[in-house]
Amino acid sequence: MGLFNDNIEIFVKKESETKILLSDDGETIENLFLSGVDVLRSQKRKDYIQKVANNFGIKITSEEEIVTESNGADFARKMNNFMSAISSISDMSRLTNDK
Repeated sequence: MGLFNDNIEIFVKKESETKILLSDDGETIENLFLSGVDVLRSQKRKDYIQKVANNFGIKITSEEEIVTESNGADFARKMNNFMSAISSISDMSRLTNDK
C-alpha cells in the first residue's frame, strides 16, 4: 500500500542482458510532499532517507527518484529491498510534526 492507500507503482526497465533498473519514478517523495511533508527541508530528514537508502542498497537520484539495479539473478532480493525502502520512506508521513 502506498501513502494514500493506493498501489505502489514500480517501473522496471531492462537496460541490458545483465542490468535491470527498478524505479518509483519519484512518486514516493512527491507523495510525501503532497501530504504536507517536505522531506528535503531539513538535514535530519535527508539523513534519514540516506540511512534508509544505505540500509536497503538503493539510491535517491537528484530528481528525488528511488532506484536500484539488479543483475537478474538477485532480482527477488532487490525487489524486496526496494519495496521495503519505499515503505520506510513513506512512513516519514507518520513521523513528522508538520501536521
